[in-house]
Amino acid sequence: QFIPSAHDLTLKHGWRTGAIIPELRKEIKIMNTPQYVHMMTWLQALTVLIEQMQAHRDPATQAVVEEWIKEREAMKPQTKDTFNSQFGSLFRTYHNPTYFSRRLSRFADIYMASISCMLNYDLQHTFFPRRTPLQHEAPFWPEQNSSGLGVSSPSLLAPQDQSRV
Repeated sequence: QFIPSAHDLTLKHGWRTGAIIPELRKEIKIMNTPQYVHMMTWLQALTVLIEQMQAHRDPATQAVVEEWIKEREAMKPQTKDTFNSQFGSLFRTYHNPTYFSRRLSRFADIYMASISCMLNYDLQHTFFPRRTPLQHEAPFWPEQNSSGLGVSSPSLLAPQDQSRV
């Protein structure tokens, strides 16, 4: 629960705040499993394939796209159930942040599972917020592309690097 006084300190006085979310440890552990990584990578790949191929109106392509849509829809509950069959992740419902996640982002500049996570950083370390591109903005970094797959556009790579795309 977010304390109103912390809200006042943040908005009125410019204080920076942090939050300790013990449940984060379990979520990160799940997110790092090979099964979850595979499932999310395939879900993102399916989404990109559907987006790109839906413009093709021939019946054969449309049949494949429909199958991909069914597969994608079947996978969405699996992503939720991976965390908790009742309500899913504490931070995300399918593709959308939860109410808790939105509130946390609004009032905490940084959050972690335990204060001991800070031991990995020097006392002089400065944390900077990541710029997340909006829907209408082009991503500036390869890991922020629309597919979420971390694949760079061949035009952004030097000629010797194009073999890795």
